[in-house]
Amino acid sequence: LFKQVQEGRFPTVAQNDVSFLTLIIPPLAVLYTNKPDVVENSIEALDHAESLNPNSVLPPYLKGLIAERKGDTAAALAEYARALLVDSSCYPAAVGKARVLIAEKRYGDAESVIDTLVPTIPPDASVFRLQAEARFARGSYDGANEAVARSLQLAPDNVAALILSVKIYEAQKNYTAALGGLSKV
Repeated sequence: LFKQVQEGRFPTVAQNDVSFLTLIIPPLAVLYTNKPDVVENSIEALDHAESLNPNSVLPPYLKGLIAERKGDTAAALAEYARALLVDSSCYPAAVGKARVLIAEKRYGDAESVIDTLVPTIPPDASVFRLQAEARFARGSYDGANEAVARSLQLAPDNVAALILSVKIYEAQKNYTAALGGLSKV
């Protein structure tokens, strides 16, 4: 099953083998692909899995991810919120929620989610970059600079973080630093 999932395929499970686990494993393929048939099969399996175990964070989290990828921000936020109700420590759901809030230009809300999350998880370059994006969009350039610096400490070759760093320096009118950052891109 796992090999097919990692290849972005939705594995078929024999009808007599249906259980929460056999229903939840195939939808993990959405982590590796956006193929419409995989997505549709995943939603159906996730609904069934959730009916068997409503206390699992995986169905709402994966449905949130699917909705986010489809651009359905309202559904994504609802599913991520449901995942966080099931387990408030599900930081991938919090990160997904922050990404969607940024996409909706709700930067203050995104910053609040991320600022609450950061002290509770191991350092994560992508989370620091999201934090920097939200702060930059709100005009908090010093805070954005601090967050993007933390991101780049962990992932110095991350092009998105490098570009954001240049934008921050430019907004601060620190053109020398912006040019230095451009040489790294």
